[in-house]
Amino acid sequence: MKVMLLAAGEGTRFRPHTLRLPKPALPFLNIPLGYYTLRWIDELKPEGFVVNTFHLPSEIHKVFNKIKPRLKNLEFSDEKEKILGSGGGLGHAKKFFAKTETILLANADEVFFPMEEKILARALQQHKDNKALATLIVIEHPEVGQQFGGIWVDANGQVIGFGKKEPVGAVKGYHYIGVCLLDQKVFDLIPEGESNILHDVLIKALNDSKLSSGPSLGKVQIFNTRGVWFETGNLESYLNATRESLNLLTQKLEPFDEMARAQRYLFDVTQEFAPDSELYQYENGILWSSKSASPLPHTSISGFAVVGEGAKMPRSVRLENAVVGAGVQLEDFESIDSQLKL
Repeated sequence: MKVMLLAAGEGTRFRPHTLRLPKPALPFLNIPLGYYTLRWIDELKPEGFVVNTFHLPSEIHKVFNKIKPRLKNLEFSDEKEKILGSGGGLGHAKKFFAKTETILLANADEVFFPMEEKILARALQQHKDNKALATLIVIEHPEVGQQFGGIWVDANGQVIGFGKKEPVGAVKGYHYIGVCLLDQKVFDLIPEGESNILHDVLIKALNDSKLSSGPSLGKVQIFNTRGVWFETGNLESYLNATRESLNLLTQKLEPFDEMARAQRYLFDVTQEFAPDSELYQYENGILWSSKSASPLPHTSISGFAVVGEGAKMPRSVRLENAVVGAGVQLEDFESIDSQLKL
């Protein structure tokens, strides 16, 4: 088992911030977004990691090389002439998976806190038992078919289509959280150049009757799980996700509460990747701050604020629903409202 992390995207909906840092490198609770899937991938004990790049590749290299000791046999697949998409990017990296039976393909900018144990281990077992070409990790979400495209299944639970429009014969749509297991045979379906793993690659397995009748090439299945997933594709959704994640950290939950597992996962991620950050609760808001940020005594906090490592907070700074990145120097009396400052 090897893992490919998709980190080549340009983050166009998050500009101008992604003109400076690629989305997997953007700080989320003082942790690069690209780190959030790693702890639940750990349960599979991968033999190696491949990270693809295109937009600001040196920043992607920097982010993942920083934690290279925990990423076994880390390699980079640099897309230099044009961005190749989730399907084309995997095809471009084929050489890294020559002896790999199963590939875990994951977006490197997802924020998902599992509410169940050993999700991927169980998904992998299902994938192998059913000799599937692809197993897509999904959750139920009320906005499937409206705000988000769906993974649509028929009455037998077989995947029959992708996208916002419900295909004929579909009985339910699920939300794909950007993680899937793929058989080595998927490389036979990837076209040259740019392609999407769902709409250009796996759709072939659904539509080609010859493939569908084979022992494994036609089977595209789901693994339905439960967890807290956040949209972070633009500034507004990113700030909303930050607020909700901080609220999750502050809740007092009983061990049997279904949210307790998600809270524990988030806590574990922060302990590993942002051990110098602490949570402070004030009358008017919540602050998540690196201990190395200084000084904070005269800073006004409303709603929530996240302050990164080495940020400088001079006199009478006001932060309301704001994120201040590592090393940022604020001005006296500066006010930041509903913004990410890098």
